[in-house]
Amino acid sequence: MTRPEASASRASVLVAGCGNTGSQVLPLVVLNPSVGQVIVTDCGFYEPQDLGRQMIVEANVGQPMSVVQAQRLKALNPDLDVIPLQRTVEELPLGWFRVDVILSNVDNLLARQALGEAGMRLGVPIIDVAIDGKSGLGRVNGYASDPDEACIECSLDPDRYATAGKRLPCQAADAPSTAAPLHAGASVAAWQASETDKLLSGRAELSLLGRQLYFDTQHHQHFVTRFERNPDCRLDHVRWSIEIIDTDPAAMTLADLFALEVAGTSPTSIAAYRQAFLRRLACTGCAWQGHPTLILQERLPVEARHCPDCQEPVIGAAGAVDYALTAADVSADDLAVPLAAIGFEPGDVVTLADGDWRRHVQLGHLQSGKSR
Repeated sequence: MTRPEASASRASVLVAGCGNTGSQVLPLVVLNPSVGQVIVTDCGFYEPQDLGRQMIVEANVGQPMSVVQAQRLKALNPDLDVIPLQRTVEELPLGWFRVDVILSNVDNLLARQALGEAGMRLGVPIIDVAIDGKSGLGRVNGYASDPDEACIECSLDPDRYATAGKRLPCQAADAPSTAAPLHAGASVAAWQASETDKLLSGRAELSLLGRQLYFDTQHHQHFVTRFERNPDCRLDHVRWSIEIIDTDPAAMTLADLFALEVAGTSPTSIAAYRQAFLRRLACTGCAWQGHPTLILQERLPVEARHCPDCQEPVIGAAGAVDYALTAADVSADDLAVPLAAIGFEPGDVVTLADGDWRRHVQLGHLQSGKSR
């Protein structure tokens, strides 16, 4: 597995979420001698109510969560390669997930789905944790990201999918929190760090992969159950073979992608990993529609996400949302636009297709915080 410019001899770990559990597992991970790189991602900012419930001090209030934690980690281990990303996991290029272990500390199902699919496509194990501080309950889930094993989505029913769009602290100032005390997060963080150590030290047979640890701190009980693969799972459980091409999205156009030849075949359609192409924007609250454009849905600039007339959120206009593009779908002008202007970044994965033929390519290499 090729990691994001990480050392070949020491492990790379991605930690998603810097709240109660995330802020407590991070120092345990960085002090593990097997770890050489930590990628920290969270879209949020620390707020006053986080004091006493997350590993921060008053001076951190108002600061980006990933940056605060990255600074803590560098203070603990100056030799560590730490990469803070102020992003949601849904918008991250797939290339960032080319690590040895993914630690999920996120607070919503959409993020967990994104982590689950990234792990499956790349074959990266996931340790996913959650707590309920009010009841003293915690859980630690291990997913091998093996096509033959259960994934994060295998246990989801239609009702759970119906609530998947609910977003918590990153999207709303009045969002509910777990209200969990630090010790509740510390309990699952310790388990998560222990499972990480097993995976990095070649003791996967002792790990929770394929199982759930569920514990009740108030009544001193714990249970371990095994996940079953769901044959009707909405995720297709396919691991991808991805070729990394040496290119810069700022120097490559859509026309160049359509002209790209892989194994003697050029694509007739292209798709971006977990992204839709928007060709026109429309307001959800009024009749406003934007000028024709071409942009990846998750890369829409923040300033363009609300209507200029009524400030309500905008979405792709009816008939102007595509999950795959053919050359006939876009104008000659759009074909000549650099991929970066559409929202593509280094590390993004594009699926090239022609009938039943499929190839997955990653656009360029990711740069870490160190020069290598």
